[in-house]
Amino acid sequence: MLTKAGFEVRGARTLAAFEHELRRWRPDVALADVNVPGTEPETLCRSLQRGANAVRLPLVLFSHLRSPQLEALAARCGADAYAPKSAGFDILPAIVSSLCEEILW
Repeated sequence: MLTKAGFEVRGARTLAAFEHELRRWRPDVALADVNVPGTEPETLCRSLQRGANAVRLPLVLFSHLRSPQLEALAARCGADAYAPKSAGFDILPAIVSSLCEEILW
């Protein structure tokens, strides 16, 4: 969905892989499923938001959690936006575009 909408997308299955990817590429936004194996959601959020060289990285949480739970987690973690998987993948381009317009562009 995001690639079709014109975004450059790269993936990482672990927090360590994401941090490694940041050494080679600087994304405008991080989209994260909060259920990364071996990582607590709050730790994941702090690491993603810090990004490379301690530059703040806007963060969108994407998860199977129900909307109220995901909204509460996003608020606790300081995420910029959230999208429950139940809303479908089609919603992601609009959320990322809106966040980029609000924060970056």
